[in-house]
Amino acid sequence: MPLRILLVEDNPGDARLVREALAESSVHRFELVRCERLRDGLRHLESGAFDLVLLDLGLPDSIGLQTLIRAHAESPTIPIIVLTGNHDEELGISAVRMGAQDYLV
Repeated sequence: MPLRILLVEDNPGDARLVREALAESSVHRFELVRCERLRDGLRHLESGAFDLVLLDLGLPDSIGLQTLIRAHAESPTIPIIVLTGNHDEELGISAVRMGAQDYLV
């Protein structure tokens, strides 16, 4: 059974890089579902059919840690890895304290 990953990322180039990195390094088969807005990601999470969420903190309809708070509230048992272009270590620490499993720049 493939690992089901929800990627919430509005930048097509970044989404392509994530897909390629997963394909190169994955020892498991995976299915990647991508959406560009948090509202669409939350709809996907309602199904509970995902094993992991890769979540950009800068989306057209949500920015910053509020994005994580909303996603975590929708699915508190699904691991979330925060993706951001921001090199702010304090932001990463805050994200992990708020429920993210990890923080990747």
